[in-house]
Order: sequence, then C-alpha cells, then structure tokens
Amino acid sequence: MFEKKGYNIIIIVASIGLLYLALRGIPLSDIWATIRTADSQLVALAFVLLLGHYTLRALRWQLVVSMMGYSVPFYHLLIALLSGNLANLVVPGTGELTRCGTLQKTDGVPISYGLSSVVAERSYDLLMMAFGIGLTALVEPGLLGRLWATLNHSSLFDRFANVTTLLIIAVSLLLLVGIMVKILAKKSSTWIIIVDKAKRFGRQFIGGLTSVNQSSKLIYFILYTLVLWLVGILTYYIILLALPISRDITLGGLLTFYSFVSISGIAAPTQGGVGSFHIAAAYALSLYGLTYPQAVIVASFIHAVQMAANLLLNVLGVGALSLLIKRLANSQPVLHENQ
Repeated sequence: MFEKKGYNIIIIVASIGLLYLALRGIPLSDIWATIRTADSQLVALAFVLLLGHYTLRALRWQLVVSMMGYSVPFYHLLIALLSGNLANLVVPGTGELTRCGTLQKTDGVPISYGLSSVVAERSYDLLMMAFGIGLTALVEPGLLGRLWATLNHSSLFDRFANVTTLLIIAVSLLLLVGIMVKILAKKSSTWIIIVDKAKRFGRQFIGGLTSVNQSSKLIYFILYTLVLWLVGILTYYIILLALPISRDITLGGLLTFYSFVSISGIAAPTQGGVGSFHIAAAYALSLYGLTYPQAVIVASFIHAVQMAANLLLNVLGVGALSLLIKRLANSQPVLHENQ
C-alpha cells in the first residue's frame, strides 16, 4: 500500500513539475484571452472526432477479441475501454488492466486473453508511431538539424528542465522495480503457486497473441490501426485550426507535433499527459513559427479540449458500466467459440 501511494505521489509531483516548467512566465490571462478566440464549431467537431476515435478503438478491440474466439457485444467493449481510460487518468498504466478486468467481469473473457489483445494493439500502435516518425523525417528532412540548433541555443534553465525530466522518469522506473521486488519478496512463501499461475497465464497470453497474428482477419486489424492513426492526426489538426494563431500549421508541422506528443506519452506517462504533453507539444509548435509562449498556450488549449472530451466520455462509460454489471449479475459468461 505504501509503495503504491509512493508511486502515485511521484506521478503527481512529476505532472505538477512538468506543468510548471511549461507554463512558467506565461500569464493565465493570456491563455484565457487566446482560448476565447477559438472557433466553437471546430471544437465541437473535435469532440465528435474524439468520440469516433473511441468507437474505432472499440471496434478494433472487438475484432481482436473475435480472433481469439470470443464474441463480445460492441457496447461492452466500448464501456470497458472508457472505464480503463478513466482509470488511466487517475493512475497511469492501470487502464489496460482495468479494461481487461472489466471485460472478464462482464463477458467472462480471461484477463490473459484480454492482455494479449492489448499487447497486439499496442505493438501495432508502436509500429504505426514508428511509421509516422519516419514519414515526418521524409516530409521534414531538416528537422533533426533544427532540433539540434534549438538545443544548442537553449537557456541553462531549459537544459536543466530536460535533465529534470529524465531524472523523474528514471526515478519512477526505479521505484516501480523496487515495488515489484518487494511484493515478490513478501509472497515468497507462496512462490510455487505464483510460478504455476504465471506459467498458465503465459501460455494463454502467447496463445492469444499467436491467434491474432495468424488470423485471416489480420489485414482488417491493420486497416483499423491505420485509420485510427489518421483520425488522431485529423483531430489534432481540427483543434489547431480552431485557434487563429495556429491555423497556418503545415503538414510537416502537424506530423512533427503528432510524433512529439506520441513519444511524450511513452517517455513520460504522467496523469492525463499533464505537463509532459504541454512541453512536447509546445516544443514542436515552436519549431514552426510560433513563439514559445504562443506554443504553450496552443498546447494548453489542445490538452484542455482533449481532457474535457475524455472526462465526459469516460465518466459516461463508468456510469454505463455500473448499470451493465447490475443487469448481467445473473447472466452466463460468454461461451468460447471454436474457430
């Protein structure tokens, strides 16, 4: 319990620290004045696209689960996905386990198979991110040189901020490893049981991944992943268009922005991307004609739109989950289908 609280405290402190580094010296009145110039219709369209993004993710997950031999209603998967995202906003990294646990509770899909489906999704998402980074390098061949020049001319405080970010990530990883070691040490008396469960879990896990990669439906899964990537970029583009100061973003700038915020979500997984998103997004936008204060304001606006949409949809998902669990309290688990 203490280790879990300590990890959560570090994540919160990291989020606050990174947010301070991003917003330092920028008056809140300037942020509010810029936000008031936003096009409300484009913001509403961004909300619709975010809902569409969740819908596509649930459809892709349904496809993956069906590859493993389970038939699960679409809305069950959507509710589980939204519930997991809400958990991830509270404690980064818990969302995937939460949605798999939810699916086991509502439809009887073993967590090992659920996690296999998540790993399959994340593996192809990472490949898509690598493709996006490569495409960015092709569209913006001089990007690396500009990044290097920017770092060389950055202030001492900015360099210190970069080092601080790396230290926060390193300490968080060390703490996580320490927690895992301590938990295993406390469970040494039941080590044999744990090993047996781990072996059974591993067999199911590998079996789930294999069933995905060998399925005839794999091409549809890849297409879903590609469309999700495109919808993600389009959503950011619409939000950028909503502000007058960021409407002139180029294709190269958009790809650079998307690559930076994608990497930041992996390198510094703070709560809801607070702080890490602001720094990555502002740095990317500052490479394309915006001053740093303007870039931070735009990044704050984008993050606020995302958070508002996510909170609304995720809270609705959790409410729907509670109703679904009550309705399915006496129902039978989903039967495994033979393929």
